[in-house]
Amino acid sequence: MNIGINELSIENFKGIKNLKIGFSNKTAICGENATGKTTIFDAVTWLLFNKNSLGVEKFDVRPLDADGKAIDFVEIKVIATFVDSESNEVFTLEKVQKQKWTKHTGDENATFTGNVNEYAVNGFPKSEKDYKAFIAEKIDEEHFKLLSSPTYFVNLPWKKQREILMSLITEESDLDFAKRVGGFDILIPELELAPKTSDIMEKWKRTKKELDTKHKELPVRIDEISKQKVDYNLDELVKEKAEIVAKITIANASSHGDSALETAQNELDALKNSLNDMVNKANNSLIEERSKANAELNKVLSDRTIVENAISRLENEISIIDNQVSNYEEEIAKDGEKYFKLDAMKFDESAFTYDSSKEICPVCKRKLPENEIEEAKKRFEEEKNKAKADFETKKAEDMKILADKGRSARKNIADICAKKAELLKTLEEKKAEYNKLLELSSNLTKKLGDMPTTANLAGSPDYDYLVSEIEKAKAKVDSLQTAPVEKVDTTALNVDLQIINGKIASANANANIDKRIEELKAEQRDVSQKIANAEAVLYALDNFIKAKLESISTSINEKFGMVNFKLFNVLLNGGIEETCECTFNGVPYSSLNNGMKICGGLDIINTLSKEFNKSVFVFVDNAESVNDYKLPETSGQLITLSVTDDKELKVNKEA
Repeated sequence: MNIGINELSIENFKGIKNLKIGFSNKTAICGENATGKTTIFDAVTWLLFNKNSLGVEKFDVRPLDADGKAIDFVEIKVIATFVDSESNEVFTLEKVQKQKWTKHTGDENATFTGNVNEYAVNGFPKSEKDYKAFIAEKIDEEHFKLLSSPTYFVNLPWKKQREILMSLITEESDLDFAKRVGGFDILIPELELAPKTSDIMEKWKRTKKELDTKHKELPVRIDEISKQKVDYNLDELVKEKAEIVAKITIANASSHGDSALETAQNELDALKNSLNDMVNKANNSLIEERSKANAELNKVLSDRTIVENAISRLENEISIIDNQVSNYEEEIAKDGEKYFKLDAMKFDESAFTYDSSKEICPVCKRKLPENEIEEAKKRFEEEKNKAKADFETKKAEDMKILADKGRSARKNIADICAKKAELLKTLEEKKAEYNKLLELSSNLTKKLGDMPTTANLAGSPDYDYLVSEIEKAKAKVDSLQTAPVEKVDTTALNVDLQIINGKIASANANANIDKRIEELKAEQRDVSQKIANAEAVLYALDNFIKAKLESISTSINEKFGMVNFKLFNVLLNGGIEETCECTFNGVPYSSLNNGMKICGGLDIINTLSKEFNKSVFVFVDNAESVNDYKLPETSGQLITLSVTDDKELKVNKEA
C-alpha cells in the first residue's frame, strides 16, 4: 500500500479562508510564519482522524476575526483526493462542520447548541461510523502517525519506541540463543525450565541471599559450641579415679570383713578398668586425628572445586569474547564490502542529456535566439554539475559513516582482546593453583591411608606404669595372706568420686563437641561452594543478557541507514537496564540540530514503511533547516513546509 494525496481543498479552516492545492511526488510549501503551512497538515489530519497534526483531538478549527473571536455562521470544509499507487485506487474524502442554532419558544434570538459534522466518501454521504470504518480499511491511525511525520516516533515514550523496534525482528528464544552462541552450558538447564531470564535472576539472587545469611551464622554457632569445651586432662582424671575406686573398694572390703585377697582382687580389677579407659581414650584420640585429617582433605577438595569453577567461568568468558570478536570481524567485513561498493560507484552522466528540442519555440516553431539557447545550455550544465556534486557529497558522507563504524568496531576488538589477555593470564594462574591443590589432595589421601585404625600404647610411660601395677596386683593376689585391715570412712571418697566422674563426663563430651564443630565446618565449606555456584550462574546470566541484547541491537540497527538505537545500559553494578535512545553518527537525537533530526526521522519512516509494507505522504515541517540535497529519499510522497520571506503561501511541485 502506498497512499498519496493528489488534491486538497480547504474552506474556513482556522486561518485559511479558501485554498486549493495540487500535490506531486515532491511538493514544497513555503511562506512566512502564520501564513498557514502547519494548518494544511492540521486540515489533513482533522479530515482523517478528527485531530490536529500533533495528535490533539480538542483544538479550535473555526476561523477568528480581527479581535480574536470565533466567526459564526460559516461552514468549515476540507476535501481531499487520495490515491493508492499500488492498487491505482482513487478516493475522495469530505468533512464539513456546521453550527447548530436553536430558537426556543419565547426567545428572540437563536442559541448556539453545538457543532455538527457531515461526512462523504467519493461524493456519497456517510455516517460518522461508516466514514471512520472506510478510513480504517485504508490505513491504521497509529501507522499513519508513524509514517507521515519525522518527529512522531522519536517523541513517543521510550518504552513504546522499544516495543515498535522489537516488533521488527523475530526474536530468538533464550534457550535457542544460548545453544547457538555457545559458552552458556551452565544456564541451559535453567533456560529449559524458566520462561524468562528475570525468573532465573530472581531465583539465584534469592538463593545467594539465603546462603550468605547462613554463611554469616555458621562461624557464630561454631564459636558458641567451642566455648562449651572444658580444659581437663582425661588421662590424669582416669588415673585419679582408679586410685579413689581402689581406696573405696579396700575400705568397703574391710568394713564388711572381706578377706585381703578379695580386696587385692578388687584393686586389680580397678587397675584393669583404668587401663581399658586409657586404651579407649587413645583410640578416641586416633579417631579424632583421622577426623581432622579427613576434614583437611575435604577442605582441599572443596578449594579444588572452587578453582575448577573459576577456571570454567574464565573459559566461558574467553569463549564469549571470541564470539564477540567474530561478530565484530563479520560486521567489519560487511561494512567493508559496502564501503568498496560505494567507492566504485560513479555518477551516471547518461541520466543528464541536453534536450536540443527545447531550442525550438513551441508556438512559432522557430529556433530560439542564441542568447536564450546559451542560457538554457548554461542552466543544464549547472543542474548537471549540482547533481554530480550532490552525488559525490552523499557518497563521501556514506563512506565516512562506514569508515567510522569500522574504526569503532576495530577499537572494540582491541579492547576486548586486551581483556582476553588478562583473562588468559588469570586462567594460567588458576590452572597452576589447581595443580597444587591436586597434588596436596593426593598427599593427604595417602597420609590418611597410612594412619593406623587402632592405638598402640606399648612404650608409653602411663601405659607401662599401669601394666606394671597390674602385674604387681596379680602377684599380690597370688601371695597375699589374710590380714586385718583398718576401717576407713568412705563418705569423702564417694564425694571425690562423684566430682571425678563429672569431670570425666565433661572431658568425654569434648569429643562430641569437636565432632559437631567439624560437622558445622563441613557445612560451612558446602555453603561456600554453593555460594560460588550461585555467583557463577549469576555471572553467566549477566553475560548472557548482554550478549542477547547486543545481538538484538545489531539485528534492529542493521535495518536503518542513518540512525542507530541504544537499547540497553550497563549499570555501575554490572547489571542491565532496558532503554531506547536514538542516535545519529553516535550523537543522541536530543542533541542534534533540527535539520539532522528531520533526516533521522525520515530514515526511521523509510525503515518502518519497508517493514510495514506500506507508506503514506510525509509532511516535513520546518524543512528550511535542511538543505534539499540532504533530505533522504522517501518511498512515499514528500511534502515540505518551509519558512520563507513570501507573504503568501507558495506551492512548488516537482515531478
